[in-house]
Amino acid sequence: MKQVLTLSCKLEVPLELRPIVDATMRAFAAACNVVRAVAEERETTNKIKLQSLVYHDLRAQFGLSANLAIRAIARVAAVLKAKHKGSTFHPTSVDYDQRIFRFSEKDWTASLTLLGGSRRFKLLVGHYQKALLVGKNPTSAKLVRLRNGHYYLQIALNGKPPAAKEPKGVLGVDLGIKNLATLSTGERFGGAEVEAIRDRYQAMRAVLQAKGTKGARRLLRRLSGREQRYMAWINHTISARIMRFARHHALTVTLEDLTGIRNRNKVRKAQRHRHYRWSFYQLRGFLSYKAMRDGVALVLIDPAYTSQTCHRCLHIGSRAGESFKCAHCGYSGHADYNGARNIRLLGECVTLPGHSLSCLLAG
Repeated sequence: MKQVLTLSCKLEVPLELRPIVDATMRAFAAACNVVRAVAEERETTNKIKLQSLVYHDLRAQFGLSANLAIRAIARVAAVLKAKHKGSTFHPTSVDYDQRIFRFSEKDWTASLTLLGGSRRFKLLVGHYQKALLVGKNPTSAKLVRLRNGHYYLQIALNGKPPAAKEPKGVLGVDLGIKNLATLSTGERFGGAEVEAIRDRYQAMRAVLQAKGTKGARRLLRRLSGREQRYMAWINHTISARIMRFARHHALTVTLEDLTGIRNRNKVRKAQRHRHYRWSFYQLRGFLSYKAMRDGVALVLIDPAYTSQTCHRCLHIGSRAGESFKCAHCGYSGHADYNGARNIRLLGECVTLPGHSLSCLLAG
């Protein structure tokens, strides 16, 4: 299995070259929009067919190099195949392949093809990026301009992840809203501080949306970016700690498959905003790629009854808030911990030889 790691490196773009870079982004986005219109009119997502239809027009109309035109066609084909019809492309990024992108470890620079020719830019990288780039010959990248005007080069590094070690046990992880993650070891990553900060952002959004001024809309965009970056940082921190523990103890990580949970579960109107901003999918994604990177096996199990079943006797109990009680065996404890233990038990049935629900009931 091949692993692709995207490494984000800040790019030093001199003031005199910024107009050229921005013009290249505008031309690339405009070319993508032309390709999209043709693709939707012809009802095709085949990039070879699209290339025969628009390649020469893109080069003549927008001044793109041969491979920049090919990259624009490939991006549109990929977006339409993902069922994103009607997507509008904005001048914020450009895709590069090995013919129009070169990385030099000697002076930590990158050569990129722009309108009118190639330019070389210095990469502002730290020890983490350098350690990953040493000895590598990356063949693709994406040039990105952020809202703050800074430029980044997102370099794709291809590699083979380490083989997963033979597991010695299973770690159950229960993902939630109040507690973002609860482990079958009893450790909880509480979400009270996260919820307080997100509630504050929500209150600020409500005030700014009521104003409706141009300045308010501009501030709304900035607030949205801050909240997303904060949540991503939290999820990265949690996923890193979980994977570090699992790797150290040679454990398989087991999660519930929560795909489609927002459509399955009905919540009260007062709780809808909190429910829909729950970023479990991002946390699961971070856990997945870190598991592959670190050689840790990750298993998804059916979430049915994991929060209602007693992990000791496997009978249905009752949950009230964060408390769980079982009338059959008398167990009582934290509901999320009970759920994490059930997830661990199901993970053991799937991954460890000799484990099944029947043997759990017997023992």
